[in-house]
Amino acid sequence: MNIKDTYRYQFPAYALPALFNGDDSGMEQEDIDNLEAFLKRESYIDTWDCPDEAEPYFTWNPEFGLACDCVDIIGIIWEQTK
Repeated sequence: MNIKDTYRYQFPAYALPALFNGDDSGMEQEDIDNLEAFLKRESYIDTWDCPDEAEPYFTWNPEFGLACDCVDIIGIIWEQTK
């Protein structure tokens, strides 16, 4: 498979376990709702990736929620094969 497109997101670090492992324990319901809305909005993404060298950093503009520590993640869209 070949990558068709990639998108970079400033993703809240506290929500990484929920994104990659489905573990939303410890998250407030509002944060869970925000994550679900984000995933619905970005439903065209086929695969999520977090580079090994990703380091958390503070930003005022995460993909959802209030200002917090974020990690850059990548959304991947694969070319469709016939």
